[in-house]
Amino acid sequence: LSDGRKVTALGGSDAHTPEDIGTVWTGVFAARRTGGSIIKALNQGECFASEASLLDFTCDKRPMGSVLRKRKNGSITLRFRVADAAGIASARIVSGGRIIKEFSAKGERVLNVTLKRKTSARPTYYRLESTASDDRRAFSTPIYVEPV
Repeated sequence: LSDGRKVTALGGSDAHTPEDIGTVWTGVFAARRTGGSIIKALNQGECFASEASLLDFTCDKRPMGSVLRKRKNGSITLRFRVADAAGIASARIVSGGRIIKEFSAKGERVLNVTLKRKTSARPTYYRLESTASDDRRAFSTPIYVEPV
């Protein structure tokens, strides 16, 4: 990601025991429940990979997979919501290969966070990771911010 590659988070099971088959899945934010709408959303990166938790992650109200063009020293607003019936242990925002902010949820079933960031002169990305109380994980497709 730090080399400028654009990726889409997709979940697929690489199970090694029978009880783990089918535990990883892809959540898609499609406009409609049709094949065409789902393929379009996947192509745009409006999705996440998960073992359990649901994720919703935006930057300036733009969804996962978006590319935003912003001036240096401008500001962006990252918002996310994580939900998990087993409870959420933590969530974190990753950028440039580093954790820039981590949030403890202490078993809450829903975590809503808004975070402001300054933009830089270098292209970057932001992605969301979460860990549920039962140690299952979820990862968003990144949101990319490029300088203008």
